[in-house]
Formats: sequence, structure tokens, C-alpha cells
Amino acid sequence: MTMADRLEAASTITVATFVLLLAVILQIIDIACPAIGMGPVYVLLLGLVSWRLSRRAAVFAAVIAIVLNTRATIQTGIPTTTTITLLRVGLRCAVLAFVVATMWALRRAYDRERASARLDGMTGLLNRSSFEAAMVTMVSSTTIPVLVGVMDLDNFKSINDHHGHAVGDDTIRTASRAAVRGLESYGFVGRMGGDEFAFIAALPDAGSGEQFAIDFHRTINEALISLPSPSTISMGAVIAPAGHRLDYNTLLLRADGLLYAAKRNVKASVIVADVEAATMTPSAIQLVRRGDPATLCDPQTHLVPAHS
Repeated sequence: MTMADRLEAASTITVATFVLLLAVILQIIDIACPAIGMGPVYVLLLGLVSWRLSRRAAVFAAVIAIVLNTRATIQTGIPTTTTITLLRVGLRCAVLAFVVATMWALRRAYDRERASARLDGMTGLLNRSSFEAAMVTMVSSTTIPVLVGVMDLDNFKSINDHHGHAVGDDTIRTASRAAVRGLESYGFVGRMGGDEFAFIAALPDAGSGEQFAIDFHRTINEALISLPSPSTISMGAVIAPAGHRLDYNTLLLRADGLLYAAKRNVKASVIVADVEAATMTPSAIQLVRRGDPATLCDPQTHLVPAHS
């Protein structure tokens, strides 16, 4: 881990404590040995505050640094005048204001670049690499059951061919917004490429996984059905209980297999299965009629064999 990574990983309290401790040390040195002149070090300290903490904290730190450094200079006993003192204060204000403004601008540019490297440009979802990294972290905590799913828009090529890529892009964005809304704060959703998405959600217990997947799938499908050019989405999901020993790649592959089983069974369906079941008989929830995007008044539940 690089120094920059360590700095980003440190909590706000840790950084603030370090800054405060360093400021006290600088002030002690300034008082004990004023001839050294610790002014440049205050600039470095202010740069750290500007980069890692808020702009308001940086402005506050700049004011404190000016007061402390000016006080230490006055206490040296070197003859001076009010005009010289005011010039010194003004010069320090200008330099430190420049440092705060520059570091804050660099920080915002850094955050934008960092976000663009992590997020999908069209949807704002996590991109494939970022989603996989988040999933690895979540799967490594085997103390809670998780639901891992893969989703794919139905007949997406037909939408592009008949309505144009702008409509196709809007369909993808609609599915993305609905997925974020449906998942809430339970986990992460990412765009894996094209019209394929993946998600992972923490579950209160393994028994709630199937209903969670059904409700999540329904939320996205309802949003897609309401579009001027209606569409649907199919989903495959696996429930990994607490204490499982499967890695993220295995979970995704099994969910992907269930996705294509769902598509072969009926479009706009979801198949959910326990990842450790010896013989899986997952359920597929048909939310729309084939060829008719109108929502069914009474969605039916179909049991399908694992080999479908």
C-alpha cells in the first residue's frame, strides 16, 4: 500500500489528531528556537489539511497557523513596526490562501478522476473492476448470508435496431436507476458491460433471499415496462449462507448459469437458488406475458428443474 493509499484509508479523526499533534510540536519549536523559522512547515501542514479534510477546516487551520507563527516571530524580540507586522501577516495570508485554493482544486480534480475510474460513465454504477473489488470485500465476510445475482435486458438488440441507440441507452439508464432504488443500502450493483448487470446484497437471513430477489426484480421490471418503448429484464441469483467457502467468481458463474436458465424458461423472469443445494429447484417469477409488457394482475410462480 502506497503512502497515498494509507492517507486515504486513515479516518478523519486520525488525520485531525495527527495534524493537531504536529501543530503543537511546531509551536513548541517555534517558541523554544524562533531562529529556526518553522513557517514553511506550517505550509506543508496546511497542505495536508486541505487535501484530506474539508475546505472549512483548511481555512480554520490557516488562521491558526498565521496567529501562531506571527506570535512566535513577535516574541523573538527583534525590533519591528506595526507596518512590518501587518505586511508579514498579509504575506502569510496570501501564501496560505493560495495553498488552500490550490490543494482544494487538486483534490477535486483527483476525486473526479478517481470516480471516473471506478464508475460506469453512462449509468453512474460501479464498473466491472470496481464491482468485483467491492464484491470480494463483501464475500470475504462470511458471517452474513448474501444474495449474488446477474441480470440481462431482454431483447436489447431489438430495441437498438428498431428504436435507435439513444432509446437503448435510456433503457440501460432506467434499469440502472431502478436497480439502485431497489437495492437501497443493502449492497452494490454494477454494470458488467453492455446490457448486463450484477449485484450483491447482504441478507438478514438466508431464508429471505428469494423474496428479496423477487421484489428487486419486480422493481426494475416495473420501471422498464413503463418506458415509451417497454422492455424487461431477466435475473439469476444465488443465496450464499453465512459461513460459505465460495469465492466471488464462483458465485457470479452460478448466478450467470441461473440467468440463462431463466431466459430459456421465459423472458422477464427470475430464478433464485441456494448455492449449496444438492439438487436445485429454483423458482421463476413470471412478471410479464411473452410479447406483452403489461404487468400480470396475479404473477404466477413456476418451479423449474436445475438443468433447464
